[in-house]
Amino acid sequence: MANEVSCPGCGSKLKAPDTMAGKKAKCKKCGTSFRIPGSEANGDSVGDPRVLSVADSQAIPAIDDDPFPMAPAADAPPVDAHTLPSADPFDFASPPVIKPPAPKITTPAAKVSPPPPLAPKVPTNPVSASRPAFGSARTSAASTPAAKAQPAAPSAPSVAKKPIAEPEPEVLSLDDAESLDDEPLDVLPVPTTAPAPESDFSFDAAAPSAKPEAKSKGRRAHRDDEDDAPRTKGKAARRDPDEDDDEPQEGRRYVRPDQKKKGGTLLVAIVLGLAALGAAVTAVVVYTQQRAKDAEIARQEQEEKDRKEKEKQEELAKANNPTPKVDDKGGKGGDGTPDKKDNSPPKKGPVDNNPKQVMLALAPATSTFRFRFPGANLELAHKVTGSPVPVEAPPAKVKRVFAPANRREQDVVAVWQSNAGLGGKGEKYTADVHSGNAGNRVGRIEFDGDGKDLKCDVSPDGTLFAAVGPDDKVTVWKLADGTKTLDAYDPFGTDKSDHKAAGLAAVFFTADPANILTVTTAGAMHLHEMAGKKSIASFGPLGILSPNKVVMGKNVAPDATRTSVVVAVNGTIYQRDTARLAAVSQIELGGEVGRPLGIAVLGMPGRIAYAFETDAEGKKEKAVLFALAKEPLVLFRWPESPGEPTGANWAGERFAVIATEKGAVYVHSEDKKFTPFAFAELATGKSSQTANENGHWYLNADLLAPGRSTLVELTTDELTDFHTALEGMEPPTVRIDEKGLSK
Repeated sequence: MANEVSCPGCGSKLKAPDTMAGKKAKCKKCGTSFRIPGSEANGDSVGDPRVLSVADSQAIPAIDDDPFPMAPAADAPPVDAHTLPSADPFDFASPPVIKPPAPKITTPAAKVSPPPPLAPKVPTNPVSASRPAFGSARTSAASTPAAKAQPAAPSAPSVAKKPIAEPEPEVLSLDDAESLDDEPLDVLPVPTTAPAPESDFSFDAAAPSAKPEAKSKGRRAHRDDEDDAPRTKGKAARRDPDEDDDEPQEGRRYVRPDQKKKGGTLLVAIVLGLAALGAAVTAVVVYTQQRAKDAEIARQEQEEKDRKEKEKQEELAKANNPTPKVDDKGGKGGDGTPDKKDNSPPKKGPVDNNPKQVMLALAPATSTFRFRFPGANLELAHKVTGSPVPVEAPPAKVKRVFAPANRREQDVVAVWQSNAGLGGKGEKYTADVHSGNAGNRVGRIEFDGDGKDLKCDVSPDGTLFAAVGPDDKVTVWKLADGTKTLDAYDPFGTDKSDHKAAGLAAVFFTADPANILTVTTAGAMHLHEMAGKKSIASFGPLGILSPNKVVMGKNVAPDATRTSVVVAVNGTIYQRDTARLAAVSQIELGGEVGRPLGIAVLGMPGRIAYAFETDAEGKKEKAVLFALAKEPLVLFRWPESPGEPTGANWAGERFAVIATEKGAVYVHSEDKKFTPFAFAELATGKSSQTANENGHWYLNADLLAPGRSTLVELTTDELTDFHTALEGMEPPTVRIDEKGLSK
């Protein structure tokens, strides 16, 4: 049985045996090679294809009674090779493919004939399947009404594989093939297709040539149908680089999100940012101006306050400090007439609020007192009359001794270090309370130290004991039973944080048993009410208040009755009462001392004894001065034989006792004169000492009980007798021990 085939080149109707299905043939008229459709497996022929002979073509008899003869096939229109697209898919210089429109057929409706066998369905690209392969011609039957009712003839597969070299197929000549119609059909010209509108993705260069459908799979096929609209949605049209930017663009261009203009949002953000910046700058300017105004007001107030204080201090200094002069005989029997040579330190005006540090220097004419060496055989000259007090610690461990004003009615307190601790931590102190009359221990108080100098005191009536512990907290105990009346009180609180950094140097009771007084290491005084736990008065020395300049017993001390306190700082000695810290006296030294060694005061305005070391121009000299209210200062260079001063005390109004590393130096005070009259050497060397209006108390090692001490009192009456026996003699070196004074 023969199959009907159409030549894809010229459109001629041909017949081919069934055995030719799936094999290639060649039209002799137009020379077009094509594959015969059929049920055979699609693929390239192997070997020579079978030639359709005339006999094969006559196997199907001609249809003579066809009322609608077909026109003979028309010659294929000539093809210009220059118009063909380039085989290179990336050759954009080739002209675009322009297909002719399909021809209109005006022939009568064709006779419906049985449908030929269907060719196997070959999957194709959806876009490429809608049009014939390049080089094929469209028949007019596709556009006529009759042709719509007639099944379409099988066409060549639209998917072609890459050509494989094979032998030249046999030519199926027109002489051998028979036409389906008795009359040849007229071959109409192939209609040309109107050029497709320019796509958003088109280029100014020529479109690339069509690719085989096998290679166009997975790509977007070029659309050339006139019904296809250009796809611009979601894609931005390519622009000619040479195109003027001012020309209006047709349609909408796609712009990527990162390329979208953000001018509006950016402008708003800039405006808001500038507004916020302006507000911040305005706030800063206003705040700065307010701070400057407040600082100026505070400065003016401080200057006015300092001016008034300065005027007050000047008036007080003029009243209390006439030009100081010393006895030219060093207190050795002089009549008190001032010497022509002024041995007083250089006079200095009141200390301003921000002074330069001026160091005190001794005048070259300052006298130096001396003591003659002790004799070979010392005999007991003055025996102690009071009962010795045994202390359960060696002299080196005892840090402070508090003698009672009346030992028959009050107790003696000795404070000693029971545990030295390590690195300032863990230090422990013990305060032993002894009967003043019998000497036996009647009580004990233990407390923590801070690893620094001991800071403690006993009330004037002998009933309370106060001490400073760690973190500058003050605690007060009753000596009778050891109960606390004030526990870990913070004297700085929240309103004296500027003084807290300096720390406490001392704590004292006052004449009023309801109050206590604290002094910082910078010299500032604060009066506190114990019941209310609050500060009620304050005093700050003039000049720069620097920490670590004040030490208890060295340059700050109370009088015996606790009615006043003296502090020497910044070249000035201040005496203030303990009732409201009012000024009692003020003494200008002419400069700051290098190192304080001991200070004591007696009465209001009092007698002041002050031992110190100078440090003017690197020259260190030890000295002691004595001052009376409205009287000249008396200074002495300190000799080397007694050792360095370690403290100062007053034993009544007539005797000043300067404690040393080796014992004590006795100074007699009478008729505004001060005369060192003896050096009393302790057998055990350095020890704790104190004095009051009743006498001089000193600590001596217990020879019968190692690790223990004996506290002995040398009364003022005994000192008076001793001074009388030595009157007119060169000051001697004597010895004092638990028995008394030997010479």
